[in-house]
Amino acid sequence: MNHYLLIDIDHTLFPYFFAQKLMQSQVEKGLIDAHVYDSILSLLDEYKSKKRPYISTINRWNEIWVNALIGKNLKQIQATNRTISEKLKTDIRPFFKDLLAATKPIASIKTLLVTSEPENVAEVLASVIGADGAIGTYIQTDDHDIITGDIRVLTQPEDKPKAILARGIKKDQILAAFGDSISDLGILEMAKHPFCVNPNNELRQIVEPRNWIILDDQASFSDYSHLILQ
Repeated sequence: MNHYLLIDIDHTLFPYFFAQKLMQSQVEKGLIDAHVYDSILSLLDEYKSKKRPYISTINRWNEIWVNALIGKNLKQIQATNRTISEKLKTDIRPFFKDLLAATKPIASIKTLLVTSEPENVAEVLASVIGADGAIGTYIQTDDHDIITGDIRVLTQPEDKPKAILARGIKKDQILAAFGDSISDLGILEMAKHPFCVNPNNELRQIVEPRNWIILDDQASFSDYSHLILQ
């Protein structure tokens, strides 16, 4: 039986919003309009100044981003993501570099990126860094790889667990989960070993009374490998 490690991308796998870097590259390639990126920057400013809560920020972020992708060619978006993923893969937190290297030879342990970003796009990042796959926002395309309006975003805490269970993955197969925000709470609660990576204030208030493991920037995989390499 396979066991799964579930890893969020933004501020977990990477120490920053990888999605922001990806969107910036899409603007530079002319795949989306610059005003879309400007709207995202304004959203981040509102969040950082505590004028907008995290879930509201991510909901609006994905609404703006995904709507901007409608009518675009998915293959072009994926090619851009591959380029930026190859460029930024060295920025992955050392903890996860060591985790991916240690688990790759173990056929029964599968690493999945679980994200509110488009799944078709996150799968490219997974292939670049050596993860086994991705679960994310569903985006439908037509026969010509053009993105249509059928979109289901994973932002609420219950959305990611539903998407995981829909893949036939059972709760007792989830060995560990890693996240930084309230939108990751659902996958953290599913895991035998939940790891909170520099959690934001909303998540920290929930997990500290539960005595869950909190990883900071200096966390070493070797200190926790006995929980994962079972």
